[in-house]
Amino acid sequence: MEKIIIVSIHPMRMSSESREDERTLSRNSENFVSWYSYLSRNQGALVELISELRKVLPGYDSFYRKEAGEATVLKVMFEPQGGKGKLLSYDFNELSDGQRVLIVLYSLLLGLKNEGVSLFLDEPDNFVTLREIQPWLIALTDSCGESVEQAVLISHHPEIIDRLALQSGRWFDRDNNGPTRVSDTPKAQVDGLTPSESMARGWQS
Repeated sequence: MEKIIIVSIHPMRMSSESREDERTLSRNSENFVSWYSYLSRNQGALVELISELRKVLPGYDSFYRKEAGEATVLKVMFEPQGGKGKLLSYDFNELSDGQRVLIVLYSLLLGLKNEGVSLFLDEPDNFVTLREIQPWLIALTDSCGESVEQAVLISHHPEIIDRLALQSGRWFDRDNNGPTRVSDTPKAQVDGLTPSESMARGWQS
């Protein structure tokens, strides 16, 4: 059961501080900094994570942990504008919601690589743009069945629906107050329209 990871990311609940390493990411990800401290023991995964974040987070350079009494604060280092001068340091909770969500998403994908985990993610596209979620979604799709056992996403985002719905989607349908039925295919497929467009027009329900 410990290989089943169920997460709905809530960036507003995250703290910058950790008082001890935690092996499991909490359901709402509020203990991300403590979980990251545990992940960082795997230096190989950490190097890959930092390398990928440099590609997807403009200006991102690295993490470091600073002692603060009995706690440890996760600092995030960014290059200054123009790329010259001293690196800029921010507490993790000073980042934008979208930046924190991307860090969690890539940490789930790369920090747990080859551990045989199954990811169940509720609305992973919240707080991030299409340009930001698309590369992660491609990387996740490529990882499934290899470095990640499987992934189940709950989403209303058109990009996720159109990429995964027809090939790997499950369709939930309920008439009035009757039981919910699950099928491998939608009730109707409209030629010339993407699945998300059909859903938006109410033609798949």
